[in-house]
Amino acid sequence: MLSDEEDQAQTKHLKPEDETSKAEEETTEHSNVVVKTFDVRSLEEHLKAKEDENATLRAEDLQLVQAKLARVDNEISKIG
Repeated sequence: MLSDEEDQAQTKHLKPEDETSKAEEETTEHSNVVVKTFDVRSLEEHLKAKEDENATLRAEDLQLVQAKLARVDNEISKIG
């Protein structure tokens, strides 16, 4: 086992001695936030593109349905 003095010496060695170490930690944390923000923006852009694509597909489907209904109406009017 380590004596109290040895334990304190090792603990002191592990702790940042100056403000530079703290600044580096903050910068690293800040960099992680920037990266995550970038990832979120990328995901938002991807989601927006998918929503636009789905809206286009729904509009195309609606046009097809309307065209078929128009043909059905036309056929019904020929019969009646």
